[in-house]
Amino acid sequence: MSIENSPHVNNVRLISFSSIISNSNTVVRVSTDGLVFAIDLVMALTGKNKDMANQSLRSISDEDFHLENYVKRPISGSMKFNKLVTFQHAMDLVMLIPCMKLSTDTRIQFANVIKKLMDNYVPPVAAEIDPNTMISFAEIVGGRNAIVRVTEDKLIYAVDLVMAVTGQTRDHAGKTLRNLNDAIFHSEKISERQMSSRGGAPTKLVSLQNAIELIMVLPGKLAKDIRTKFATIIRRYMAGDQSLVAEIEANAQDASPIAQMARETLGDVQEDQGHKRQRQMEDVYIRTQSLSCITSAMFIMNSLNPNWRNNASLVTQLEDQVTSILTSADN
Repeated sequence: MSIENSPHVNNVRLISFSSIISNSNTVVRVSTDGLVFAIDLVMALTGKNKDMANQSLRSISDEDFHLENYVKRPISGSMKFNKLVTFQHAMDLVMLIPCMKLSTDTRIQFANVIKKLMDNYVPPVAAEIDPNTMISFAEIVGGRNAIVRVTEDKLIYAVDLVMAVTGQTRDHAGKTLRNLNDAIFHSEKISERQMSSRGGAPTKLVSLQNAIELIMVLPGKLAKDIRTKFATIIRRYMAGDQSLVAEIEANAQDASPIAQMARETLGDVQEDQGHKRQRQMEDVYIRTQSLSCITSAMFIMNSLNPNWRNNASLVTQLEDQVTSILTSADN
């Protein structure tokens, strides 16, 4: 079944599994940003009512299915939340939901339908992505719409980034940013800019370097996965893994916006290092010229008065000048 051809009600798609199983409720809601309602999936698979289905979800151990895999969305007019999962996690759930009467074959059929939905899913704004002003994390986060806006001067919308990484709503993503402790991610790394001509609250923005740091401290499985990938890269580097060379060369040719931004950031670092080296060379030149002047002065003094070294005050002054020149490199 194509998610585009399924019924669309109240910003969700209704996916029927009636061709696989004959339970009374076989309809599963899928949000327009590609997240599956976990409770619906359990009800469709097991035939249980909502309360029993919730119990089934709670009975799955955290080791088998981590709680951070759930994306919690508030239920309108209620203090409760709906639990949603990506297509990939929905397939995992299908194989984990406790139900003795379910055959492995039925579970596989359910998972195959979800896999087709994932393969055919297109984010609602995918056709409108401007590579100069947007970055898509959809391939990383497993199907849901994960578009992050970027300003013309290559600053990333911080709230968009938190939404993409954690699956949180805009309000909750903003709250997550506000709750970050300065000891973990300093608030000065987030700049604010008025992006709307109609006024309102300023938009929070981060540079690419700070965006990477932000991802590393955010809650959620994606942030953990990224930390794991970083650790793996470091291990491969320390082990001398030659395959990194090909990956680095491929990234150097990558024309994607995120790769270009990363190269620009690296370019700034390299430029700063170049300026530092230039300043060091200029300092060496100045010190060399200064020492040369002192040497010439000593030669002239020898010519005029070979006994000038007997003047303790004059010798002390020259020693102080030489010491000052030689130690200026440390300042």
